Amino acid sequence: MRAKDLDLIAALVAEGADVGRTPSAEQRERLTYLTDCLQKQAVQAGRLDEHPCAGILRRKTTIAPEVDHYLRNRRVMVTGSAGEIGGHLCRELAHRGLAELVGVDCLSTPAEANCTRTHEVDISDRAALDAVWRREKPEVVFHLAAIRDPGGAERSIDRSVRSNLVGTHQVCTLAARYGAERVIYASSGKCRLLYEERVYPASKQLAEFSVRLSALDHPEVSWSCVRFHHVVDNSIVERRFREQLLADEPLTVHLPADKTQHGQSAAEAVAMLLNAGALGADAEIFGSSRQTDYFSILTLALYLRKILGGSAPILFTNPQRREGYHLAEFPGARRPKSADPESRTHSFNTLETDLETLEPRLELQLVYTRFPDFDAAATRQAIDRLCTTELRGTALRDALFGELKEVSREVYRRAPWSRRREALVFAVAQGLLAQPDSVAQHRATLELLYDSLEAVGRSPGRDPELRAAYQSLSQAAEDWVACPAQRALVVFDAEQPATS
Repeated sequence: MRAKDLDLIAALVAEGADVGRTPSAEQRERLTYLTDCLQKQAVQAGRLDEHPCAGILRRKTTIAPEVDHYLRNRRVMVTGSAGEIGGHLCRELAHRGLAELVGVDCLSTPAEANCTRTHEVDISDRAALDAVWRREKPEVVFHLAAIRDPGGAERSIDRSVRSNLVGTHQVCTLAARYGAERVIYASSGKCRLLYEERVYPASKQLAEFSVRLSALDHPEVSWSCVRFHHVVDNSIVERRFREQLLADEPLTVHLPADKTQHGQSAAEAVAMLLNAGALGADAEIFGSSRQTDYFSILTLALYLRKILGGSAPILFTNPQRREGYHLAEFPGARRPKSADPESRTHSFNTLETDLETLEPRLELQLVYTRFPDFDAAATRQAIDRLCTTELRGTALRDALFGELKEVSREVYRRAPWSRRREALVFAVAQGLLAQPDSVAQHRATLELLYDSLEAVGRSPGRDPELRAAYQSLSQAAEDWVACPAQRALVVFDAEQPATS
């Protein structure tokens, strides 16, 4: 961007700092003037000539030849068949020589024209779902049904846990009971977060564990987990902008102002599902290798404002946790680009995989890894408790977070030492202590890391980078951060050889 653009953005950020979600008439006039100027600059620079995601939507996909082998003459079921990606998947499957295509959803849409039969069923309804499975006995199951809106998940806690966790648990149980050959689960890129107290990622993370438990119990079935990332032709952000323009409300763009987002198309999401079905067996986790094309959220808002018209101003706001947004990812959750030059690990966190355990299938735009080690018995009990609990609302949310934290604790403890070390070293190197509220925001994750590093009785040893990370943490103002780091340094210093 040119200097004038940056000046206008800075003025919008400053103007919006003192504005609530509903600016006064005078504030709106000023915001609208600045937004008009910024849009004019973007038009003149050619940045609004096409949709910011047009390049992503033009990307070609590749389907492995093995896909037709496992689909031909099979009874196939798609849960969530009425959704955007479910509809795309049904249209693709209709040309793959299936014996039957059965759609399951709590809604109905024109996409059902591609299905042999459809069932309007809520997947959290155990009896109704069992009746569907008993009749259809699908051999291949694509499980997409879920509450996918993070904000909606925070507002509808009960429904989200029932759909995302209980529903997935029931799908896995019924698939194995009625003789399925393959189950492909549509998960979320937000499951890469090390630990996050939000309903959507927490429910999806535990659902992944349910799939993995099913793989342990039923090795005769092939299981796969596919992590989607911001499907741009099914974008919650774009939908929100369109609704705000229609209502003539300010376009709320989250800070930082230069925020960008990588994405994929619905066609790419469908290709991931189909290819994962061919490659997966033991609940491997699949991600896209195409996470290098980014688009600007601000440019998307300006583009929609241009094509839809209206005078709604840009209003920069801070993301709110109650709206389902994570304020910032834990800095050590992913390797920095300097440690992973090819940037193929965005779908996984540092505890789940390293460069040696990744399996790239770049000709299929895929990369995948094995499911991390965890305590299967304790995790099974945790999921069973959540699936049978009578808790509702915030009590259910707290139980969800509590169970996930204990499951995560064991994942941290069982992860290879080198990965735990990397998570802490990368976090400090990438600015964990730089922002005043960053440490408090990531307290749960940092405590789990501390616990896992101390649990096995290993000290920093002769590791200058880890010692430097502990040294930085030991100087933090918060005692809960500084004291464990100071204890580790005491052990470290005790291990050093005496000097003459």
